Amino acid sequence: MSITLDLIFKNHMVLQRQKPIVFFGKGKPNSQIKMVFAEQEQTTTVNQNGMWEITYNSFSAGGPYEIIVEDIISGEKIRRTDIMIGDVYVAAGQSNMEFLFENSLHAEVERENADLKKFRYYKVPQIEYIKDGKEYPEIADEGWFTCNPQNVEKISAVAYYFAKEIMQHTDVTIGIVGCHKGGTSASCWVQEEYLKKTPILKKRYYDDYWGDIKNQTIEEEDKKREQYQLILTQYNQKVKDYQEKYPERSISQLKHDVGHTPWPGPKGMKDYGRPCGLYETIFKKILGVRYKAILWYQGEEDTKFADSYKDLLLNLIDNWRNDLKDSKLPFFVIQLPDYNDDKMPFGWAVLREQQRLAVYQSEKTELICALGCGEEFNIHPADKSELGRRLGVMVTEYFYDFSEKGHSPELEIICKEGTKYRLEFKNTYGKGFIIKKEPINLEVSYDGENYETVEADMEGNNLIIESEKAVKAVRYNWENYPEVYVMGENNLPVIPFQYSVEGKDLK
Repeated sequence: MSITLDLIFKNHMVLQRQKPIVFFGKGKPNSQIKMVFAEQEQTTTVNQNGMWEITYNSFSAGGPYEIIVEDIISGEKIRRTDIMIGDVYVAAGQSNMEFLFENSLHAEVERENADLKKFRYYKVPQIEYIKDGKEYPEIADEGWFTCNPQNVEKISAVAYYFAKEIMQHTDVTIGIVGCHKGGTSASCWVQEEYLKKTPILKKRYYDDYWGDIKNQTIEEEDKKREQYQLILTQYNQKVKDYQEKYPERSISQLKHDVGHTPWPGPKGMKDYGRPCGLYETIFKKILGVRYKAILWYQGEEDTKFADSYKDLLLNLIDNWRNDLKDSKLPFFVIQLPDYNDDKMPFGWAVLREQQRLAVYQSEKTELICALGCGEEFNIHPADKSELGRRLGVMVTEYFYDFSEKGHSPELEIICKEGTKYRLEFKNTYGKGFIIKKEPINLEVSYDGENYETVEADMEGNNLIIESEKAVKAVRYNWENYPEVYVMGENNLPVIPFQYSVEGKDLK
């Protein structure tokens, strides 16, 4: 067996500063391996399973460095060059994290500004399934590359605008690993034991999925996949015809008129939407390397089970932290934006609240409010610049510049004062709100179940409701496609909420 270095270790790679750096690969059992990195030499022996591993102590940001790995007996060598040490983020989730720069709004104009020499990107190959030890589809690993006007189109748009924002506040090289796949539930990205540890998740995502096809053969699955591909091809032709006839219309209008992409495809062993599937075929490819933080943008596919998303996300966070060997690895969770999903009334509102609750219950986890970044009938909003900026501002405040104001205003408490109800907020940074639309509409409930719209007044950092009747609960922007009424002085929207006057979140 020839000596190998794991696939993620490529030319132009970025390694995480201030954390141990582990290199690993394969070789002939009992072979002696010598490695030189940053002019430091180490040796090890390939174990009986054909695996080797060498660990270096942490480094400060710097480079470029060279990696040389040598089989001492055979003399075979592997060389990697232009390796930098900086901060490495994982951009994870589904289609809106995957959404490419080349498809984003104003891409051609922004391309001119995309010569970011200290930003490097790596996209994990999107392997959907493994059969007989072979990966399908066969996808070439493009390796790491530096962001410039010639190749920026291959980068996640959110990741690009995020990197552009934080690079204003740090001189270290930024690396981003794109670990995502469109149309996927969070259940695709967790290990089986973590999905099964919560009964409702086990039933909804695992038992029901496999129970529906328990007697299905591979041949039957292949036939269903062929039929689905035909339906998809016909739909794509309708989209093409529509765009040729109405070139001036937006994607949002197209989706409204033509309908949404047929989804999901057939269940089965080859379905990349199967529970725990992409955990095995994609996520595992990033193990062994250390990271600065996880950037998580996902949830659209889970709105059908919105009320259990908190547990799903918390299990995923625990799972990833355990596998990445960092119990305090920060997660930055992007809340779902505004979208008019008529199939799931309030599904997006409920899932946003579940995201908020998960962040509240998990240490070193932050929430980025995305309201105002969506499109009414387009689940893939084309403008990713503001969302990437918000994510960047939050991460900047967390890691690089504490004077930044990255948090959205969030309801902290409701105080009853006679017939007045005072809603007090945190993360206002000492100033009042910016009114985006008047009147400021909230919804109140007098019985804890039914809601009616009322107008709120503003007093500094507070919103005020007057009511002769006793109010049991208040909610704000509790819709799939809400209007943003107020922003913080940092131009970030108030996080939507549903809150009882007694001080309890409404699950």
